[in-house]
Amino acid sequence: MSQRTAGETAHVAIIVTHYKSVPALEASLVAIRDVADPGRTEVVVADSEVQPGTEEAVRAILPGTNFIGFADDVGYAVSVNAGIQATSAPYVLVINADVRIAEGTVEKLVAALEADPSLGLVAPILRYDDGALQDSAFRFHRPTTILHRRTMVGGTAWGRAALRKFTEPSRVVERAIGDPEAAPVETDWVLGAAMMVRRAALEEVGPPDTRYWMYFEDVDWCLRMWHAGCRVAVVPGAEAFHTYGRASRGKGPRALLTNQMARVHVRSAVKFFLAHGLRPTRSPRKGPSRPWRRPAETTVGS
Repeated sequence: MSQRTAGETAHVAIIVTHYKSVPALEASLVAIRDVADPGRTEVVVADSEVQPGTEEAVRAILPGTNFIGFADDVGYAVSVNAGIQATSAPYVLVINADVRIAEGTVEKLVAALEADPSLGLVAPILRYDDGALQDSAFRFHRPTTILHRRTMVGGTAWGRAALRKFTEPSRVVERAIGDPEAAPVETDWVLGAAMMVRRAALEEVGPPDTRYWMYFEDVDWCLRMWHAGCRVAVVPGAEAFHTYGRASRGKGPRALLTNQMARVHVRSAVKFFLAHGLRPTRSPRKGPSRPWRRPAETTVGS
């Protein structure tokens, strides 16, 4: 993928968020290089706690990439916001460094947004490295969702039924895969590993909320999209491959003692419910909503 020539305007911005996983990042950039239109694409790598040699590795694959390196681990929202501020294309694809987009995915996501102005945010289906489908479309959380996913209660009949309901949109997406006539599948929220937003919707809704250092930024962003009248959907014909680490995995009180990311996940859930109530829905609740916070000042590494 070469740089755009003078006078060419980017149609899509691809923001890659990265944290200390250079092999995964390299694979992600190779996929972008192989499938994206170089004349219409601007690429940003936002690197938390930048390590020596990472920028050089990025430029060896995509020389025209805008590399933003942070000295600290600033988290997902700050990284994405930095990429948004550094780009101007009307469509913004945000992916994690462990995601590899497939051929045609960018075009299919753009086509979905251009065909339906009511859509504000769309996502591809996600597959694990072995090709198995990953759940990536969900209903909004309830406090009991956290209980079911974090404790042994999730193994009870009640817990299993509740979790099936939570992931029900992923089953609808799964049934639509392979149908060339399938329309985008509405869902409450999509996994933030890969999602494309219309910049016009972004300017209305605001970027990811920096109050979340990690986890629930995607849930919060999708909820705010719905509250602004911008629909959220998965495009079944678009796909990406996700090397999924699940740093917050673990159940029960012991996980909260031994796994820092599990604690972060729970803290982010608390922030989400404080902001949106215990039963968030696509329709905004009565009363003033809490605005998103503008990006905080962060230290950029050399």
